[in-house]
Amino acid sequence: YMGSANVANNIMWLRDTRGHVIVDKTSKKEFVGVVVGRIDPQRLNCGPEGNHIKPEISPLAKAKFQLQLCQPFKAPFAQDFDKVIKNLESLQGQIAVSGD
Repeated sequence: YMGSANVANNIMWLRDTRGHVIVDKTSKKEFVGVVVGRIDPQRLNCGPEGNHIKPEISPLAKAKFQLQLCQPFKAPFAQDFDKVIKNLESLQGQIAVSGD
């Protein structure tokens, strides 16, 4: 769970044949992070076709949805949401490369 206080200490980035993956530091198995949130209905930037524009540009099967995740309304996950975001930003900061 990405809201756990010690999750960042127990996982790390590891290079593999597909690029970089997040793994458990002890077992070296791929880590699956869970984030509990609420989809903001005001920012639901998609319809039934997702981001599909025209069939000649990309097939409908490759359409993607863009959603904005917000803090849940109720406990126990509402209190953890800021911690989740902080942990995700920390992981991103470990692997992100600047264009400078």
